[in-house]
Amino acid sequence: MNSDTLILKIAEGFYDAAKENNKVSAYQSELKFLMWTFRKNPELFEYFKSTFNDYNDKIKTLDNIYEDTLSNEMKTFIKILLQRDLIDKIEEIKIDFDKLADLDANKIEGVIYTPFEIKEDRIRKLEEIFSKKLNKKVTLITKIDHSLVAGLRVLIKDIVYDYSLDSRLNDAKANLLESIK
Repeated sequence: MNSDTLILKIAEGFYDAAKENNKVSAYQSELKFLMWTFRKNPELFEYFKSTFNDYNDKIKTLDNIYEDTLSNEMKTFIKILLQRDLIDKIEEIKIDFDKLADLDANKIEGVIYTPFEIKEDRIRKLEEIFSKKLNKKVTLITKIDHSLVAGLRVLIKDIVYDYSLDSRLNDAKANLLESIK
């Protein structure tokens, strides 16, 4: 079993347990918090990843640091990852867990590429349009792309919706060339 398959199986198992206990959003929040603490304290994450540190010491550290912030179920899950030397895969597991949760909730995330900032009301309108088009709850984030002259590109689940000036000019050029033939 390759690494990606193993990570997906772990995420699926943890997701199934979360769903069964009606704690999907709670576990998502806890995983997000855990990842945030690891990013803010990389030495802590390195400590947990190190095979030179004793497993029992890692457990004590985990229990002390996250005593009041993580549920017992989440701490047990982390302990299993520590025991199997898979804690370094926690971010990938979180990503797969989130994808499963979004799939179940009929949600999907996309990215708007634009050469300038877009007002929130415009983003919400685009989310509404794409939600109707795809029959899913679409959430969009924006990223500035200075290579675009005008317009925007929207990427949702490997599909590009191109509303840029470049795209319109290329379409016009193709139509003109087709009409000349």
